[in-house]
Amino acid sequence: MNISLYDLPLIPIKSLKAWSSMFFKPSGYEQIKGNGNAVEYVYKGRRVRLATDAVRPDQLKNIMNEIFVIQPYMDLDVKDKVVIDIGASIGDTAIYFALNGARHVYAIEPANSDRLKWIRKNAEQNGVAGKITVVKGMYNKVSLADLIKKYKLGSNLVLKMDCEGGEYGLLKETGSTLSKFSQIDIEYHYGYRNLLEHLGKGFELEHTVPFYFPRHNMLVGYIRGTKSKRIRRL
Repeated sequence: MNISLYDLPLIPIKSLKAWSSMFFKPSGYEQIKGNGNAVEYVYKGRRVRLATDAVRPDQLKNIMNEIFVIQPYMDLDVKDKVVIDIGASIGDTAIYFALNGARHVYAIEPANSDRLKWIRKNAEQNGVAGKITVVKGMYNKVSLADLIKKYKLGSNLVLKMDCEGGEYGLLKETGSTLSKFSQIDIEYHYGYRNLLEHLGKGFELEHTVPFYFPRHNMLVGYIRGTKSKRIRRL
């Protein structure tokens, strides 16, 4: 995928803090307990536990820090809503949404991922297994239209995507499918231009400027949207 110079402005610090636990460790980071393959953190008075052998111990602590301490998804209103979580990893975001009142979460990971079992185990040990359905699906082949049809989902849905480039599959989704969603939160990995053009037809959008990772030739940042037709920049 080609990357043009227009995609290379400096990223503001507030945006960097919003999505990069690798660089930003607030005071709550030190309250994350555990080591090895399991960590715990008290979130809203409730002990959250994440366990896995699918990532390194330091990565596991960073996952807890990003999702439950920094909370990049805190602005999503998921209460009593159905969330489609594409790129569910070990279930951390699905658990976060469930604990914040989501009616149900469809957590999607590739069929060959060793993280699938950890989504189930982490959901169980946090008491939200009944609110999370694990779905096997390759990121770049997930069809929102098919998911909505298969699970008989209605409207006012919430979409979260963090799927290593699979987000560009949204360009194939029709306006009628996207109109089922009231909110979207997407981490893009190769710039935002085409995504803004497509999603801007039905959503009011905000986007961070991208952070460039030369090792992987990636331009990473966030797009957030609610139903409307105006694009603005963070």
